[in-house]
Amino acid sequence: MTIFENKILRILLIPLSLLYQFIIFLRNKFYDWHIFKSFRLSCPVLCVGNISVGGTGKTPVVEFLAHTLRHTYNQQVAIVSRGYKRLTNGTVIVTNGQDNPIDVKLAGDEPFLLANHLQNIPIIVDKDRVRGAQFAIDHFRPDFILLDDGFQHRRLARDLNIIVVNAMTGFGNKRLLPAGPLRESIKAIKRAHYIWINHIDTGRASQFFNGEEIYHLKLPVVEADYVPEMLINLKNRQPAALEVIRNKRILAFAGIAFPERFQRTLTKLEPSWFALKTFRDHHAYTESDMHLIQEMSQTTQADFILTTEKDAVKLNWELNFTTPIYYLKMGIKLKKEVTLFQEILRLKLKI
Repeated sequence: MTIFENKILRILLIPLSLLYQFIIFLRNKFYDWHIFKSFRLSCPVLCVGNISVGGTGKTPVVEFLAHTLRHTYNQQVAIVSRGYKRLTNGTVIVTNGQDNPIDVKLAGDEPFLLANHLQNIPIIVDKDRVRGAQFAIDHFRPDFILLDDGFQHRRLARDLNIIVVNAMTGFGNKRLLPAGPLRESIKAIKRAHYIWINHIDTGRASQFFNGEEIYHLKLPVVEADYVPEMLINLKNRQPAALEVIRNKRILAFAGIAFPERFQRTLTKLEPSWFALKTFRDHHAYTESDMHLIQEMSQTTQADFILTTEKDAVKLNWELNFTTPIYYLKMGIKLKKEVTLFQEILRLKLKI
């Protein structure tokens, strides 16, 4: 049970939630009234964000947009992120787009993951997104800045806001932190230009179209789902077909916001048996954790150990597992063709 599902605790936290809501409302009004200044840069800024905490799937959306702009439309792209839980300060180059990325502990989980997937795309981390974006412009001269998880960072003006929503969880109890999962009111979605709904195949997406909060906004919607693409061996980084684990015994582990999603994907791959060991989101794996996983695989007589890609980047790849260990590579599949990229490319003409 999460803190948001505990009815008694949720009620006790409502006063703090209302105080937080007032502070966020006032802060947004100060930006709307130009009391707080927003800084506009010399190239278009595209923001991918959300209004709820954890698990909406922003990072794969950033990867999809960056890869498509760079390799389909031949645009120069730079990604700017905060680099959550990194052990560095200030402006840091995770990758210049050509060389291998810096260590995951110095970059943060998501920027490191993006750096491993994307080619010819520099990635910068900086808590001060204005400074980080300007650094990217000065050093890499991109056609577009992609701002990862920056919807609430209004100090950096953006030209296009994409709000990512998880169709499996929606907006939870619709209360703000700490009594609910929202970073700000659902009405803040009015600042967005597109709503991107992930996990559309759950059958729950109708709530977003029929719900009063989004229905009246009349914003264009991108419908997407995550589909498993392949397995990657952690020891040699070689790909393997998904069919490898069909009818096999699987021990899986994950430290992500919504492990149920990973469990649901595994079920579709048709193992004969599987168990899922969960850790907290953004868990920093230790050697004892790995020994535990190894022991569990032996006790359960697992044929394979499987984890998520987000977890894989934080593991010691040199550990000597006797059980084969893989991570699951996922990809985005759009439900239908969208005009999003045409609108993005038109932004260049306005700068």
